[in-house]
Order: sequence, then structure tokens, then C-alpha cells
Amino acid sequence: MLDVLIRGGTVIDGTGSVGRRADVAIARGRVAEVGPLPAATAARVIDAAGLVVAPGFVDIHSHGDVSLVADPRARSAVAQGVTTVVVGNCGHSPAPLPIPAAIADLSFGYQEPFPLSWTGFGGYLDALDAAGPAVNVASLAGHNALRVAVLGREPRPATPDEQRAMVTELERAIDQGAFGLSSGLEYPLGRAAGRDELIALGTSVARARGLYAFHTRDRDFHAVEAFDEAFEVAERTGVAFQVSHIAPRRGAPDGALPDVLERIEASRARGIDIACDQHTRLHGITKLATMLPPEASANGTEHLLTLLRDPSARAAFHAFREPMHKLGLMGHWEDLWLFEASGSPDLVGKDFATIASDRGSTRSTR
Repeated sequence: MLDVLIRGGTVIDGTGSVGRRADVAIARGRVAEVGPLPAATAARVIDAAGLVVAPGFVDIHSHGDVSLVADPRARSAVAQGVTTVVVGNCGHSPAPLPIPAAIADLSFGYQEPFPLSWTGFGGYLDALDAAGPAVNVASLAGHNALRVAVLGREPRPATPDEQRAMVTELERAIDQGAFGLSSGLEYPLGRAAGRDELIALGTSVARARGLYAFHTRDRDFHAVEAFDEAFEVAERTGVAFQVSHIAPRRGAPDGALPDVLERIEASRARGIDIACDQHTRLHGITKLATMLPPEASANGTEHLLTLLRDPSARAAFHAFREPMHKLGLMGHWEDLWLFEASGSPDLVGKDFATIASDRGSTRSTR
């Protein structure tokens, strides 16, 4: 007697084969057989005629690091048929965490007063396991977290000794269960990293046969140069390489996306294990701190708020010309919407052009 029998659906098995009508037999939580099973019986029979039957999907790029500990039901993933998520992307991961106060800069979606019971990567995975998430989870060690563990928040290139210390931290995380590494070079805590640092870390991941997910340095005016950097890291390390949310944004040269896709195909033909992913939506979600120079966030959120109240500091921030700030400089504040602001809930859901108008603030259109 089978546990479950799914009858008459069109099976898409994930191998690239053409979908075929078949029955799927499940016993003791595993797929036991796929094919025409007219004589099979089961405790539960599901009529899937006219429906598609597929294995659970893998979400290669998730930021549910802390939310899965706080709420392990993973309702949004399960509702979409996702059974495995990869967290720790874009250089952000909640471990290693030698400075607990840095958690807000190392994880998307963290909200106080959720308690943190870990400092090392193994401790984080223990907390995740204890929560019992409804999906399988593969967690990457975030490059930003490694930098904070070694350099604190200092926005500068790492010395050779500091690079070796980061490699040691990464190896420790992998030994404790990390699936690989991610970088978020567009974010303040990762922006100062040099190419030699990335290659040293990528080489370590390659030795461990892990995955390196790479959020490039710039997807706007310097998208081509940023992709050049990504390809160099992939080729010089030989690591399994994932280019995160690959599509260039405003200001990128025409043809940048077809060009990088062709380069990925050419690299794969040469035996380099490189792939890419992209948003399933027309908007992106990120932290507004990426619009400011790295030194603005070097001493934490409270210090940043103090700087924002200082007219001279605000003038310096206004002159900053790196990736995310270009949206404002190009007069596109109406395309930036406030997603979360616990101190100003009345502004959530508004675009920044409207917020500026409502508050009588200025906005750049240069």
C-alpha cells in the first residue's frame, strides 16, 4: 500500500524531458515510482488530470535567513511549490556574528526584538534546525559578515593578513555547514573589497566544492566592468559560480544583457561552471544605505542617523555618485518606494517624490 498516488497528471521531471502523462507513487515520504500504474492503490489518491506534477522548485536566491528562524512555516515559498531555498545571498548572512549589533546590516528583514542565540555559523544552523522550517535550506556565508568578523565595519580593502583571516572564517563556516559564499559588492560593507580578496575567498570555496553567488559591483553605468570582474573571479578560481540577478539597470550600455548571456554560454562551453538568476518581478528590493558612501555606515545605524542630521554630511552624501544614488540623480525618485520604516509607518507604500513633496523636502533632478 502506497502512502500517496497522484494519478493522471502531466509530469515535468526537471531533466529537460518533454512532459508526459503518468502516475506518481509516493511511499514513506519518497517518490517510489513514476509511470502508468493502473493497479496501484494508496491511502490517498489525488486526481491530477489536466494538472502539472513537478518536483519541488529550488529558490536559488532567497533572503529568508532570519525570517525562517522567526517563522519557519515559509508560507510564501510553499504556496509557490518551492521546497528548497538558498539563503545568505548578496553578501548578507546572519553568521558569523561576532558583533550582534551588526545583524541589521547583515540580514534583510531582521526586526527587533527577535532574540539571537548564535555567533558562529554552526550556531545559526542549529537555531534554524531547531525552528524546523517547512522547506529545505542551503545557507551561504555572506562576504559582508566575514568582513565584519575580521575588519569590523571599516570601509577599506583588506590587507593580505586580513584576507587570510577571512578565508579562515569562511573555512570554519563551511566546516560547520555553509553551502558556499556570497558577495554583495554594491552594498557598503562589501564595496571596498578588492579583486584579490574575492579570488582568495572564491578559491577557498572551490576547494570545498561549494557555490559562490556573486552580486556584482554595479548594474548601472559600469555594468560591463562589473561583469568583467565577475567573470575573472569565476575563471581564476574555478568555483561553481552564480551571477545574482543578472539584468543591467538604467544607464547600462545597450546590449549589455545579451553580451553577458553570450559570455556565460561561451564560458560554460569551455568547462567553467557558471550560471545566473534574475528577479521574477519588475522591481527590486534593497537597502537605501546603498545610496550613501560606505563610510556613512561604518559606525552603525545610530551614527548614520546623526550624520544625516548634519548639513555638511548631507552635502557630502548628495555628491556621492555610486550605483543606487543614480536613480535620484537622474530624476527617478518616483521609482523608489519606501517598503519598510518602523519609525514612519505612515510613509510606507509611498514613492520618494511624494514623500519629499509631502514633507517640503528637496530632491535632486540633476
